[in-house]
Amino acid sequence: MPITHATERMRASLIVLWSGAVQAVAFACLFLPPTLPSLVAAVTLLALAHMLSGPLVQTIVTELAPRTAQATYQAAFGVVNDLKDAAGPAIGTWLFALAATLPWGAGALLSVAASLGLVAVTRRHEQTVEVSASPANDRSGH
Repeated sequence: MPITHATERMRASLIVLWSGAVQAVAFACLFLPPTLPSLVAAVTLLALAHMLSGPLVQTIVTELAPRTAQATYQAAFGVVNDLKDAAGPAIGTWLFALAATLPWGAGALLSVAASLGLVAVTRRHEQTVEVSASPANDRSGH
């Protein structure tokens, strides 16, 4: 897959940052006048953002979890995903009833906040891995 090939050497935090930026632009397209080009742009950008971050999030959850709790973390991730799928349409409809642009604005803010939070956690993890893998921390004496 071209996206996987293009991103295989990128840091996870950079991929998440790019994905969040693309998703924010996609939500911004939904604030444009409702025409076919703006809808196509929004859907295409949302798909691209998901292609960038979708497979990576599972890996990040596994890497951040303690070895003895990885299955529990994966299960919790699955439950949250199921809740999102179940509650999302109802919440979106409720927000739309309040104001037609409210779901897109809330989605944009939530997307940016989640991306920035995941970038911060991922960068912290990347730095920890780099420090523990550095030659100065090699205790084997070689």
